[in-house]
Amino acid sequence: MSEKPTQVEEISSSNSVFVAEKPIVIPLELVPNTSTQTPTFVYVPHPNRNLMSNIIFIEQTDYFRNLAKYICRLAPRRNIEYSASTEEDWVLVTVCHITLKFTLDYEAGCTTLKCSHLKHTIGFPNMHYVFCASMLFDYILKTYAFRLMLLKVSTDSLEIGFPTQNLSIEIFCFDCSKDNIEEVLSRWMPHIDKVEQMNIGNVRSVEQHRKCLKIFRTYFEGKTESWAGETMPLSLINELRRMIPSTSLQRTSVPIAHVFRWIKGWIIGLQGYKHITQVYYNNPAFRMNKGVFRVFLKIMDDVENSELILKNFDGKRAKLYVTSYGGLNFQVITKNFEGHVNCDPSRLPFSTENLADDVSKELHYLGLDYAEGQNFRDYATPRNQGNN
Repeated sequence: MSEKPTQVEEISSSNSVFVAEKPIVIPLELVPNTSTQTPTFVYVPHPNRNLMSNIIFIEQTDYFRNLAKYICRLAPRRNIEYSASTEEDWVLVTVCHITLKFTLDYEAGCTTLKCSHLKHTIGFPNMHYVFCASMLFDYILKTYAFRLMLLKVSTDSLEIGFPTQNLSIEIFCFDCSKDNIEEVLSRWMPHIDKVEQMNIGNVRSVEQHRKCLKIFRTYFEGKTESWAGETMPLSLINELRRMIPSTSLQRTSVPIAHVFRWIKGWIIGLQGYKHITQVYYNNPAFRMNKGVFRVFLKIMDDVENSELILKNFDGKRAKLYVTSYGGLNFQVITKNFEGHVNCDPSRLPFSTENLADDVSKELHYLGLDYAEGQNFRDYATPRNQGNN
């Protein structure tokens, strides 16, 4: 073990006690680093730990609690990413733009914490780096009342007993293309009660396709009503669309004409489409043409600010909005609107042929949609082919 740094400060939890009714007292080592001098290496005493029913109870926790409060005050949103490398012995806890790195530092002979928002490198003798990261992560969750806007995970390196309460998450991100994703989710999902949207990242192979469906049926069926993804095969997109009412496609290669096929199916109430509540589509490589609204001119209420209101055969209304930067948002409206929207089957401005949700015809449909998408006047223009 190498020699310890010469500049050492001993930090006691009693120096800064958090009291809910009073302003938070931030210890010296939590102050942003404005000094040009070499940072002082700070040691935090090892807290007492008792193992009871696989739950770790911390008796001396003021440092981690105050650090969590400090970080959460700096972060504009409740977005957290938890990642790790077992080969390099580190865990990253990222809250918005603030990254805290716990490392097994062989030179210092202990776990260390580094963060650009801390004045010092912090040392934790006799404490494992995964335990330190897990405890800080849990205090951040407590600060947010275990409700997050976004949580992204890529590791199962989380100490047993954490988190101490189950989570409610708006967007839960993971990547189905990772080999260890099933192990990762088996560690996290027992601690998650609610997920508004699952973001599955990328799916590039048949094996990953099957794994993604298994993950959904194991962990998310009945727990979420929305999904998002990026690179993935059309067959998986349509399978998830049939099972989940809300879809978000980011930077996708799927032609916009295929998404309009879904909207047309919703209008005439076809099985496989009529349950859809929202479709968000974004392909920055294209400029969306407002002329696409010509497809719906006879069944819309009005067009204002690139938005129109549609009505389907079941009497439901939906907003359809397009943007010039390749975005489309279709959303079923739950509240009533004044006025009347015509929806006469005889007046449909599009053909109902080749709209049935037929799995055996998916590739045929895709070919039709790519061909239809070549008529860029009605759908979208590649950015290298001029303006709308």
